[in-house]
Amino acid sequence: MPLPGADGEFHSSQWSGNRGPYEVRHWLVVDPDPEGTHCRSLDDHQSLALLAYGDLVVTDTPERGLQQAVVKVGGRPWLRMRLPNWRLSDYQQRMNADFTASFVCLVRANARYVAPVNDADLLEFEAKGRQGRR
Repeated sequence: MPLPGADGEFHSSQWSGNRGPYEVRHWLVVDPDPEGTHCRSLDDHQSLALLAYGDLVVTDTPERGLQQAVVKVGGRPWLRMRLPNWRLSDYQQRMNADFTASFVCLVRANARYVAPVNDADLLEFEAKGRQGRR
Protein backbone atom coordinates (compact mmCIF):
# COMPACT_ATOMS: atom_id res chain seq x y z
CA MET A 1 0.00 0.00 0.00
CA PRO A 2 1.20 3.55 -0.56
CA LEU A 3 2.77 5.09 2.50
CA PRO A 4 2.55 8.76 3.46
CA GLY A 5 5.67 10.89 3.53
CA ALA A 6 7.13 12.28 6.75
CA ASP A 7 4.62 15.15 6.44
CA GLY A 8 1.68 12.69 6.37
CA GLU A 9 0.95 13.43 2.70
CA PHE A 10 0.18 10.69 0.17
CA HIS A 11 1.97 11.73 -3.00
CA SER A 12 0.71 8.69 -4.90
CA SER A 13 -2.39 6.51 -4.94
CA GLN A 14 -0.46 3.59 -6.42
CA TRP A 15 1.61 0.77 -5.03
CA SER A 16 4.19 -1.39 -6.76
CA GLY A 17 3.10 -4.93 -7.49
CA ASN A 18 4.83 -7.77 -9.25
CA ARG A 19 3.31 -6.62 -12.58
CA GLY A 20 3.92 -2.91 -12.18
CA PRO A 21 1.99 -0.14 -10.42
CA TYR A 22 -1.53 -0.76 -9.14
CA GLU A 23 -4.06 1.93 -8.32
CA VAL A 24 -5.52 1.83 -4.82
CA ARG A 25 -9.24 2.29 -5.48
CA HIS A 26 -10.62 2.24 -1.92
CA TRP A 27 -9.71 4.56 0.92
CA LEU A 28 -11.00 4.65 4.49
CA VAL A 29 -11.86 7.95 6.15
CA VAL A 30 -9.88 8.02 9.43
CA ASP A 31 -10.46 11.62 10.50
CA PRO A 32 -12.25 11.37 13.90
CA ASP A 33 -13.63 14.93 13.67
CA PRO A 34 -17.36 14.66 14.51
CA GLU A 35 -18.00 17.50 12.02
CA GLY A 36 -16.75 15.25 9.20
CA THR A 37 -14.17 15.54 6.45
CA HIS A 38 -14.95 17.84 3.53
CA CYS A 39 -14.99 16.54 -0.02
CA ARG A 40 -14.55 19.67 -2.15
CA SER A 41 -15.46 20.62 -5.70
CA LEU A 42 -12.80 20.43 -8.39
CA ASP A 43 -13.17 24.01 -9.54
CA ASP A 44 -13.83 26.33 -6.58
CA HIS A 45 -13.13 23.96 -3.65
CA GLN A 46 -16.54 24.50 -2.06
CA SER A 47 -17.58 21.68 0.23
CA LEU A 48 -19.89 19.29 -1.64
CA ALA A 49 -20.13 16.50 0.92
CA LEU A 50 -19.05 15.59 4.44
CA LEU A 51 -17.46 12.21 4.95
CA ALA A 52 -17.69 10.50 8.33
CA TYR A 53 -15.12 8.46 10.21
CA GLY A 54 -15.24 4.90 8.83
CA ASP A 55 -16.65 5.81 5.40
CA LEU A 56 -15.19 3.69 2.61
CA VAL A 57 -14.75 5.82 -0.50
CA VAL A 58 -13.74 5.02 -4.08
CA THR A 59 -11.25 7.01 -6.10
CA ASP A 60 -11.96 8.50 -9.49
CA THR A 61 -9.38 8.11 -12.24
CA PRO A 62 -10.80 9.47 -15.48
CA GLU A 63 -9.75 8.01 -18.79
CA ARG A 64 -8.21 11.27 -20.04
CA GLY A 65 -4.71 10.04 -19.25
CA LEU A 66 -4.81 10.61 -15.51
CA GLN A 67 -2.97 7.59 -14.18
CA GLN A 68 -3.76 7.96 -10.51
CA ALA A 69 -6.20 9.62 -8.17
CA VAL A 70 -3.69 11.89 -6.40
CA VAL A 71 -3.63 15.34 -7.96
CA LYS A 72 -1.77 18.47 -6.86
CA VAL A 73 -3.82 21.55 -6.09
CA GLY A 74 -1.96 24.56 -4.78
CA GLY A 75 1.11 22.36 -4.32
CA ARG A 76 -0.71 19.97 -1.97
CA PRO A 77 -1.88 16.42 -2.79
CA TRP A 78 -5.61 15.68 -2.99
CA LEU A 79 -7.50 12.48 -3.80
CA ARG A 80 -10.17 12.49 -6.50
CA MET A 81 -13.21 10.68 -5.11
CA ARG A 82 -16.39 9.55 -6.85
CA LEU A 83 -19.38 9.73 -4.53
CA PRO A 84 -23.04 8.87 -5.10
CA ASN A 85 -25.18 11.98 -5.50
CA TRP A 86 -27.11 11.29 -2.28
CA ARG A 87 -23.90 12.33 -0.47
CA LEU A 88 -24.26 15.92 -1.66
CA SER A 89 -24.35 18.52 1.08
CA ASP A 90 -27.64 20.15 2.00
CA TYR A 91 -26.40 23.35 0.36
CA GLN A 92 -25.84 21.62 -2.99
CA GLN A 93 -29.22 19.91 -2.79
CA ARG A 94 -30.91 23.25 -2.10
CA MET A 95 -29.13 24.72 -5.12
CA ASN A 96 -30.69 21.93 -7.21
CA ALA A 97 -27.31 20.68 -8.37
CA ASP A 98 -27.65 18.71 -11.57
CA PHE A 99 -25.86 15.45 -10.82
CA THR A 100 -26.90 12.10 -12.18
CA ALA A 101 -25.63 8.96 -10.47
CA SER A 102 -22.42 10.33 -8.94
CA PHE A 103 -20.06 13.27 -8.72
CA VAL A 104 -16.33 13.83 -8.28
CA CYS A 105 -14.81 15.76 -5.42
CA LEU A 106 -11.46 16.17 -3.66
CA VAL A 107 -10.30 15.05 -0.21
CA ARG A 108 -6.91 15.94 1.23
CA ALA A 109 -4.49 13.08 0.57
CA ASN A 110 -3.14 13.09 4.10
CA ALA A 111 -2.91 10.30 6.69
CA ARG A 112 -4.85 12.50 9.13
CA TYR A 113 -7.92 12.11 6.89
CA VAL A 114 -7.66 8.91 4.80
CA ALA A 115 -5.90 5.54 4.69
CA PRO A 116 -5.51 3.18 1.72
CA VAL A 117 -7.41 -0.11 1.79
CA ASN A 118 -6.13 -3.31 0.23
CA ASP A 119 -8.78 -4.62 -2.20
CA ALA A 120 -7.83 -8.20 -1.30
CA ASP A 121 -8.90 -7.47 2.29
CA LEU A 122 -12.27 -6.25 1.03
CA LEU A 123 -12.78 -9.47 -0.93
CA GLU A 124 -11.95 -11.52 2.17
CA PHE A 125 -14.34 -9.44 4.27
CA GLU A 126 -17.09 -9.90 1.66
CA ALA A 127 -16.51 -13.67 1.54
CA LYS A 128 -16.75 -13.95 5.33
CA GLY A 129 -19.98 -11.96 5.24
CA ARG A 130 -21.49 -14.38 2.73
CA GLN A 131 -20.48 -17.35 4.89
CA GLY A 132 -22.21 -15.80 7.90
CA ARG A 133 -25.51 -15.44 6.00
CA ARG A 134 -25.87 -19.15 5.32
